Order: sequence, then C-alpha cells, then structure tokens
Amino acid sequence: MDIDHSTDDDAVVRPARSHRRLRRALVLAVALTAAANGTARAQTTPPPAPPAPAPAQAAPDERAAARELSFAAYRLRVAVLAQKQAVEDKLLGITLGALSDPRCDRVENAAPGLLGIQVLLVELVLDITPAFDPVRTSLDTFLAQIEAIPTNDRALRSGRAGWRSEIQFIRQLQSSPDPCGSLQAWQRKQFAPSASPVNLDAINDPGLNAAEDKITLAARRMQQLGVSAGTAQRFTGDRIFQGVALSLF
Repeated sequence: MDIDHSTDDDAVVRPARSHRRLRRALVLAVALTAAANGTARAQTTPPPAPPAPAPAQAAPDERAAARELSFAAYRLRVAVLAQKQAVEDKLLGITLGALSDPRCDRVENAAPGLLGIQVLLVELVLDITPAFDPVRTSLDTFLAQIEAIPTNDRALRSGRAGWRSEIQFIRQLQSSPDPCGSLQAWQRKQFAPSASPVNLDAINDPGLNAAEDKITLAARRMQQLGVSAGTAQRFTGDRIFQGVALSLF
C-alpha cells in the first residue's frame, strides 16, 4: 500500500508491522509446538499390538454336505412336481404349437449353410423356454440353498458349479409367447448375432456344455460319501424333472 513518509505515519505503520510479525511468530510457534508434541507422542506411544490370528476353521463335513445337497434336490423335486400342470400347460399351449408351426420351418429353410443349424438350435431353445417359467423361482431357491452348503470336496463343488451354469443360463432366457414370431423377427435382421432372441455365446459356453457331466459325477461322489444311490440321483436333472417333460440344457 502507499505510505506517506511523514513522521506521524511512521509511528502508525511500525506498530502495525510489528503486530503482523508477532502474529506470524505466534502461528509458527504453535505449529512447531504441535509438530514437536506429535513427534514425541509418535516416539513414546508404543505401536498397537497385532490382531490375534483368527481361529482355524474346522474342515467341512463332506458327508453332511452330500446329504444337504440331496435334501436341497429333493425340495426342488417337490417344487417342480407342484408346478407340473403349469409346465404342461406351457408345453401344450406354446411349445408343441411352435414345433409344428410352418413359419419356423420357413425361417430355418431360409438360413444358408451352417447358419441353419444355429437357427434350429435357437428355435428349440425358444420353444422350450416358456415351460421353465413356472419353475424359475424354485430353481433360484435351489441354487441359493446349495451355494450355502460348505464343502471343499472337488466333485461336489463341481456339481454345484454345473447347476449354477444351468440355472444362470435359464435365468437369461426371455420367454416368448410366439417363438416362431421371434424367429421371424430375427430373420428380418439378417440373422445378426446381436439380434438373436437367444444369447448364442451362452449356448456355446464351455461351462454350460460341461454342466450335466459335472452334476452326474457329483451324484456319484455323493454315493461314495454315504448317500443312497436313489437319493443321490435326485441331484441330477433327469430325476428332478422326471415325468415333467423338462430337462437340463
């Protein structure tokens, strides 16, 4: 700022500058004191003791795991049987009609070369998907139950992974009341993979393709762990959907 160099002004400015210096000195002193105290505390305060190691968990009871898997499969079987009429209504009302619908045949015939096989596969998935609608909730419940069963057994875990692949695939299927209409809509888009009514990558997923074998091997392992043959076979899709006209993909 502009300062008049008169003697009276000097008398005013000098005290003001002195006050500012004093404040700065006080702030610096406080900061240094705080730093010193912090250093002292850091030097004198002992470091916290390391946390106690977590107690070792007991290994899962694999025989119990096998039993629990069979119980979960039994509950799913009961739930599926309770929806038998609803499943059959979907099969009769949508699936069988689509299988004999000439519109689907025309779409398949219009697909060139190997694409025709892909179109046929998509059609079959579209035809059967509505029949899974009545049991979707039961499948989700079953998966949640078996996911919660503790096991380190390789075969049992693999079988559980097989069911996970199957149910995750069913979850993403979009049920259509008119499968052949959906197929025609795909044809109008030149059978572009991105426009397919069924996720083509999911159909070819290695996990899904290996799922049924994994589940079968898990059922055999359950027998080795003390579960009766008939009870262990409940874990397989053939037994769960027996008499309900459904099967695993």
